[in-house]
Amino acid sequence: MSRGSEMPRYVRMAVPMLCLDPAGEIDFCKAAFDAVELSRRLEENGGVVQATLGIGEILIMVHSETNTSRAARRNWTAARPS
Repeated sequence: MSRGSEMPRYVRMAVPMLCLDPAGEIDFCKAAFDAVELSRRLEENGGVVQATLGIGEILIMVHSETNTSRAARRNWTAARPS
């Protein structure tokens, strides 16, 4: 623990997740894995842009899939050799 913080140290793994429904994913991780929400950034409309969850010694970084990331994924998929 650093500087008297109650937050446990997360050192084993950091897992990024790109989600269509980040708020739903956060709720799922809390219910299924007893995840602890460490941070959350919201859009102007209240939707989740990014959140960080802790599960044991693992950090989960939940990100909202935006129009830009969807377009990038389509371009990447189209560019892959068959």
